[in-house]
Amino acid sequence: MGSVISLQCSRTVVLERTRLWAQVWVACGVLVGLLALGGCSRAEEALEQHQSSLAAGDLNRAEEVLAAGLEAHSDHVPLLCAAASFYLQEEPRGVYKPRLALHYAMRADMSARGLDTEAARLLGMAHRAAGGPTALPEGEELLRAGLEQINHPDARNPRQLRPFDPDLLELSLENVLEQKARWERGRVQPTCPEDQLLVSAGRYPVESTGNLPQEPSKEVEVPAFCVLRMPSLDSSCGGSNERPCSAAETAVVRGPIAAALWGNPRAVRCCYEPTFARVKPGSN
Repeated sequence: MGSVISLQCSRTVVLERTRLWAQVWVACGVLVGLLALGGCSRAEEALEQHQSSLAAGDLNRAEEVLAAGLEAHSDHVPLLCAAASFYLQEEPRGVYKPRLALHYAMRADMSARGLDTEAARLLGMAHRAAGGPTALPEGEELLRAGLEQINHPDARNPRQLRPFDPDLLELSLENVLEQKARWERGRVQPTCPEDQLLVSAGRYPVESTGNLPQEPSKEVEVPAFCVLRMPSLDSSCGGSNERPCSAAETAVVRGPIAAALWGNPRAVRCCYEPTFARVKPGSN
């Protein structure tokens, strides 16, 4: 009789322990689920803040939110897609960064295991924008190795894909034909005379001057312009086609491009509007 009671007690203890462990596993599962949901919700919040900043035209804030969101959620596909899309924007100047877009598009497609249509679409666009696989440091080496495996005649000198124009990145027959036509006839680019330096349109980091509207970010945005390589003899800049440089242009001339100029970088220099000519890729 005693052995029967002991057996029943043992069974009761085992059942209670089993129930306890089951409750612990359920609680752990719920906790992990809540943490995952919390992480997803924070990633979605970052995505919403990014989109709101874009809608408000605050590109600096939009970029900061993306960076912070991806630092905490490095494999979140919608955030990675948002980053790729952000750096494929043609306007405003300074945002279009095809290689960076390709980096994020590749990460998005990898995180999605090739199953996300938006990530795949952005990967194709960034691939064309950046000029194909050779846009990345290891790309040319990988391409050469692949060509060698099939004994391709271009293995020693792989032909690089020329970057597509920003407005022709969507994959379509019309865009491909238009891009081919543009390559054949060349594209219109700003040019300057030999005694002047062409400063490309974009955003440049500059020193604080106290009178620039972009402060305190210490960045200025300028259109393409030409500047004399040597200091100007006429400080009034009243000659033919010349003009005084604007405050933003002066900050760029005295800062980021000073090393490309001759003489004292802080000397008075005149600025000019560039002329535009059709130039074929690889001809300059």
